[in-house]
Amino acid sequence: MTALSCYILDRKTLAVKARFQSYDWDISRDYLTNEKSSFVPFGTWEAQQGDFLVAKSSLLDWVSKSGNRRFKPFYTGVFDSFESEKIVCCDLYNLLNFEFVATRMTGTDVTGHLFALIMQNLINDTTKNIGDIEVSADNSAINWSYQPAEPPTATNMVTYFINAFRKYNVLWDVDYFEDSGIGALKMVTSVRHVARRISLKDNTSAFLDWDVYVDPGGFSEQNKLVIVNKKTVDMLAPMVMSTWYIRSDGEIVQVADEGVHRPTRDKVFIFDTTQQDQPTQLEVARAELSASNYSHEINFNMKKSNSLLDWHDLEMGMLANIVYNNDIFESIMTGYRVSSGSDLIGLRFGYVRSTLQQLLDDGS
Repeated sequence: MTALSCYILDRKTLAVKARFQSYDWDISRDYLTNEKSSFVPFGTWEAQQGDFLVAKSSLLDWVSKSGNRRFKPFYTGVFDSFESEKIVCCDLYNLLNFEFVATRMTGTDVTGHLFALIMQNLINDTTKNIGDIEVSADNSAINWSYQPAEPPTATNMVTYFINAFRKYNVLWDVDYFEDSGIGALKMVTSVRHVARRISLKDNTSAFLDWDVYVDPGGFSEQNKLVIVNKKTVDMLAPMVMSTWYIRSDGEIVQVADEGVHRPTRDKVFIFDTTQQDQPTQLEVARAELSASNYSHEINFNMKKSNSLLDWHDLEMGMLANIVYNNDIFESIMTGYRVSSGSDLIGLRFGYVRSTLQQLLDDGS
């Protein structure tokens, strides 16, 4: 049984309110469905709703960087409740679980856009009671768009970030914690596009209990995009600027050839020709149809003791080339589950979820 070293941090000051070991824990993360994790504390502790729980393996000790001590956590959560002797926590992005005003916008830097939303609506809002959290953006220069049906629209910001993850594979997560030297920790986070890639095959005993579901392109994901000029005034004669399709192999095309699943499912993008920093129409098509690239769900278990992938190195959003039954899937890690009572780790890839539609709004 693997013990985790846990810290309870005050939401406002990030002061360490308690330290304890947990020998009974269950970490369940899924960026699409917002799972909860639980920890049974061994020792005394105190926490209020909204405080932070930080967990690290005892194997991951503090290291010195530029004279400061820091460590990379295995899990960082927001205290939600205490149930049946278990501390229950939500993922970090639940700090954004409130509504904001969403409008039609496009841009050339999606990480910078999400960074600005966090700073304006969370970090710089004194009523949110947030402490010493550092936020940065990786400047990955990815074109983005958001087109709600009837702007402005009151939108939950967690839903908005899930939408950005599906379209651009960007997320907000913790990089490391640093010892401030005054009995508190500094949380260093970033909004980043995940570029790390791994390769996995089903021909090893380290991976077992495979469950693979492939949703043909266009069956549940939109696979046809119509780009319409914002000046359109007649629904029977829209000013169509271009039409795009995504094939089942992920290629973006303008001709509905045999690789395009039929019947198609349409999506409309309203293009404002007067807006500055406009993406090209091809860039719009790639962004709007990207989720269809991952219209599959691949679940399997991995043994904790293996030489292929260290469970301490699991990273949400990392890219994966997965070979299963001689088929090759270009996929993304969207979730994982690790618990103290099991020698197996559940890994989840792809964007198909039975409850996904409950999480998406008109801007998806």
